[in-house]
Amino acid sequence: MNKISFAILGLLTVFGLPFPLFAQLESQPTFHIYLNKGFSLENVLNYEEIEAVIKGNTLSEKGIKLTLSIDEYFSERNQRCSLPVLKANLPRKKISNTILKDFNKFDILFICNDSNNYNELDKLLLEVWMYQLSGIVFHFEPRTLLVNLHIEGLTEMAIPALLVESPDDIAARYEGQNLELHLMQSWLLDQEAWTEFVLFQYFAGNNCWTLETLHSMILLSVPGRPPVPFPWDHSCARLLNEPLTNDWGIQNNYCLKEDIFKNVKDSLLKSKLEILESIEKMPFSTPELKQWLHQYTIQFFENLENTEYIKGLGIICSEE
Repeated sequence: MNKISFAILGLLTVFGLPFPLFAQLESQPTFHIYLNKGFSLENVLNYEEIEAVIKGNTLSEKGIKLTLSIDEYFSERNQRCSLPVLKANLPRKKISNTILKDFNKFDILFICNDSNNYNELDKLLLEVWMYQLSGIVFHFEPRTLLVNLHIEGLTEMAIPALLVESPDDIAARYEGQNLELHLMQSWLLDQEAWTEFVLFQYFAGNNCWTLETLHSMILLSVPGRPPVPFPWDHSCARLLNEPLTNDWGIQNNYCLKEDIFKNVKDSLLKSKLEILESIEKMPFSTPELKQWLHQYTIQFFENLENTEYIKGLGIICSEE
């Protein structure tokens, strides 16, 4: 194990959450990634692409070659988390008959060992749920897969991780493309989708998103409509980091037109039952987490229907 990976493991121990405390996710697939000869973890931590082999459930005995690198979309998370977010690229033909068949390019998110507030596995499960919630609210849902994953030189053992489909692959699946535009004005976007995005971040308690840098979001260009903002990287969300409060955040640089807000609010209210049902279906979740999340969601919808409360937050544009 090199000095960098040793230092990372040291950080985990400092936070009081050494790897052996993490039970693996029962019934979930387990994979092992081994670096090819001549490559070291130091390369990938210095933003270089390295070659590796992944072995595990349903894969061939020899394993499948892939490449690893740091994912710059998750730069904020890299500053907050002991473990890097890695970008992996698999040859699609080799995985067509495996459990990884839905993935070509994907991000690897490990449990982020930087908080003692509550069970870190809950945090990962909440993130899975937030990506699923994107499908309910936006009708664009990235493919995700919970796995147990060991990476040579980075983790001592296989630990829970989340595989998330890459933005480019999401866009391609919807016959569009991922835009890398900066300083885009909100009025150029699909206005209802923009309103949905703002309210989603309000629900998540995410104050870190910004259109100027595309932080915590991606922009999808899909046929027949203006660019659609789509939530991405939930590492700043209070929903994940401080799940003991109903303290939502809202970015004050933008306001929403009242008529569009009303249309989106009515649409969200129609999805309320589906959202609550999705909580009950969360895999591996404890009754306590589900109960808290149910209360949190009910409170959000009560706030959403309180016009004076919403106007007081500055979400709706003034008539002046």
